[in-house]
Amino acid sequence: LKKLLIFMNQLKITSWYRVLIRALVYTLAIVIAYVILLCFPYFFFPYSIKYENIELFSDKEIPEIGYEVLDDVYNRINKSYFYKPRDTYRVFICNDENTFKLFSNINYGVGGINYVYFNQNSFLRSALIERNRLVKSSGELVRGERTLSYFIAHEITHGMTARFLGPYRYQKLPTWLKE
Repeated sequence: LKKLLIFMNQLKITSWYRVLIRALVYTLAIVIAYVILLCFPYFFFPYSIKYENIELFSDKEIPEIGYEVLDDVYNRINKSYFYKPRDTYRVFICNDENTFKLFSNINYGVGGINYVYFNQNSFLRSALIERNRLVKSSGELVRGERTLSYFIAHEITHGMTARFLGPYRYQKLPTWLKE
């Protein structure tokens, strides 16, 4: 950055142009820092468990029943043609609403998100692991057949599909097929 500013001074670049370049450089630095955060969010999630090749991270302690939840997830995803036993699938439960907003960015109204173009990390909103339920933004539990296991498997499947198809072909899929 310092060398860039010295170079701009040598070229006698006008001050408004210099401000624009600085803004672009700072914006790029923020975007890069955010992508790094999405790829390596471990600082925010001190608790974790692992079952087979699925890792579950949380900002709250994970009860023992978490292994049963991951067993259900494993049984759901390992039947898929896209499933690869050597891949690691990471899921982060954000029990704090602000943490979920940080990791979901503009998509904070969803139950979960998978960053298919980086390293396929999945982020879910608050959950009651002991009841195998995701918590809606309203504070109510998601009822019916859509258990926490379902949501975890759903988000992991986004990553498996993107990894199998590649980013370009995945992007070309219609939304109804991605979901």
